Amino acid sequence: MRKSFRVLCSLMLALVMMISATTVFKADTTTKDDVSVEITTDKESYSAGEEIQVTVVVTNNSKEELTDVNVRVNWPEGMTFAKVEDKVLVIDALAAGASQTYEVQGVKASSNLPFIILIAVIIIALLIVFVIGVIKNNKNKKAAAAATTLVVAMLITLLPTTIAEAGVTINAQKTVTIGGTEVAISATVTYSQYYMGRLGRVTVHDPSVVYDPETDMYYIFGSHMAWAKSKDLINWTSFKNNINTDYRTIFAEPASWAAKGSSSYNVSGNMWAPDVIYNEKLGKWCMYMSINGDFWYSSIVLLTADKIDGDWTYVGPVVYSGFQNKAEAEETDFYDVYTGTDFPKRYTEEAFGNRTYGMNAIDPCVFYDEDGKLWMAYGSWFGGIYMIELDPETGMRLKSHTYETVEHQSDEYQGIKIAGGDCVSGEGAYIEYVDGYYYLYLSYGGLASDGGYNMRLFRSENITGPYTDLSGDKAIAEYNIDNINGSVGVRVMGNYLWDFTKSGQIAQGHNSVYSDENGTYVIYHTRFTNQGEGHSVRVHQQFQNEDGWLVTAPFDYAGESLAFVEKEDVVGDYKVIQHKLKIYYAGKNCNEPVGITLKEDGTVTGELKGTWKFSDKLGAPYVTMVIDDVEYNGVFLKQRRDNATDMVMTFTILGDNEINVWGYKPVAE
Repeated sequence: MRKSFRVLCSLMLALVMMISATTVFKADTTTKDDVSVEITTDKESYSAGEEIQVTVVVTNNSKEELTDVNVRVNWPEGMTFAKVEDKVLVIDALAAGASQTYEVQGVKASSNLPFIILIAVIIIALLIVFVIGVIKNNKNKKAAAAATTLVVAMLITLLPTTIAEAGVTINAQKTVTIGGTEVAISATVTYSQYYMGRLGRVTVHDPSVVYDPETDMYYIFGSHMAWAKSKDLINWTSFKNNINTDYRTIFAEPASWAAKGSSSYNVSGNMWAPDVIYNEKLGKWCMYMSINGDFWYSSIVLLTADKIDGDWTYVGPVVYSGFQNKAEAEETDFYDVYTGTDFPKRYTEEAFGNRTYGMNAIDPCVFYDEDGKLWMAYGSWFGGIYMIELDPETGMRLKSHTYETVEHQSDEYQGIKIAGGDCVSGEGAYIEYVDGYYYLYLSYGGLASDGGYNMRLFRSENITGPYTDLSGDKAIAEYNIDNINGSVGVRVMGNYLWDFTKSGQIAQGHNSVYSDENGTYVIYHTRFTNQGEGHSVRVHQQFQNEDGWLVTAPFDYAGESLAFVEKEDVVGDYKVIQHKLKIYYAGKNCNEPVGITLKEDGTVTGELKGTWKFSDKLGAPYVTMVIDDVEYNGVFLKQRRDNATDMVMTFTILGDNEINVWGYKPVAE
């Protein structure tokens, strides 16, 4: 009986400790990182069973927006929420300087003990009987210990769980008296620290940017009917138009083509990567939308609107893909363009289970060249990226512009080949003219967080190419290679993690670019090392270095511009990220900073060694560095550091090895 008694005491002690743990609240500050949480009650003292009114006010006193904010009230033992739906308040975004109030009522639970504890007590009682039985039957101590462990494990699994505390957690508590006993009511607030850094963050996948002078606003249009607008390329707000509600009717025609690839086709998740442009001849805004289908049964269609925010009217298809035979091709505009009567087998050639020749008609980029001609770049791996001329009078394909079929150059139906092909990754083409060059951006790899998505850059003096990178490699693939981590195309940035952030930015891609007399800006979506497939829009400014190649500012755009700098402003210690090509993207690995010093005598010391100098003009922001015998060219730029308000000196440089390097000068915390 002594053994049984000891076991029973151990079990009861464990039960008491665990129940106590659920009712004791640890006091903590109510303010953290300029975010305050205030909890008040309608009274200081309550009779047993009386309803309690609790008010929680979350105030964002920082200069940054908070996202993914969760607020929950934790009641003392014997109480619960009056309304089940009040258990957690979810706030998508809390702007800088804003407050959010959360009011809930607590009532006495249906039992003096929470239901889960009652169940636990019953299970424990049964297990105690089992333990005593084991001992009475002369089983050894190990069996009794095992049973005791089982009891504790069962109790732990039955205890209530709390809300996830990803990012930053703030706890506030209020002591009140209930039935003569002091108890604590607490509020737990969590938010995503790694999304901090800008007002008006938005989630738009594949953001395509356009400026409307009538509204003086920038707009981004993305996949899955996500749109946003901004006055300054910094603060974005989402909006909706008639596509969001009427898409099944609007896209009925292209959806019927896309449905050929699947017996259970649903267009709702297959409106991909639109591009919007103002057509002066039409006097309308033109949206070119990808309607994706399985097995390449896709099309790009045109919609028009009098105003950029809609309503949008369906016009018709511009180009198709996916046809497997002559009968299917006859359902498209193929024979309006193709001069023969046969069906060329090249469109259905495959390797490794994917097309090597026929493109996928998605991801349009529509633009005017410097001669005023209207073009559309489009397509996706595995068949490659093509370009066709459009009729500015209609916005549709200019069918009088014919193309020859020449291997790795052009195709009679698909147009001029500018990139990819032969199963090589590459999508989301975007072309922008900047100071003498047409720059072609592509996204390599798979778009998922572990897919190696990354942006590549090529350029050409001619709109139709050829497009090449800094070392002269062509954007067109003439044979199959795994190019995700390869050296073809200047990698705009790689996975990276700064020393002052908790989450790395990864899988950046499917960008657009806006350029005018004030600057050049790359707009893209990024994922994060600890946010699953969650993504967010980012805008970085770009500058031409002295070699004419675009380099990208290390931090988000915050209104900065190039300015002359003095030597004393740039000498000193820096944290530096090298955007190396070879990275284990499947493991979400990131390039991380190393420390260097730019010394006044023109040497670079620290973990990287070499030399540095200004350009020939004294104090100009252009910089040349030679690090480990590689020459890099770029600019100095004073920027607001991500996730902070302080301004720091930065540099961005591109090497002869096609590696981009970012650096910033830390400030005292």
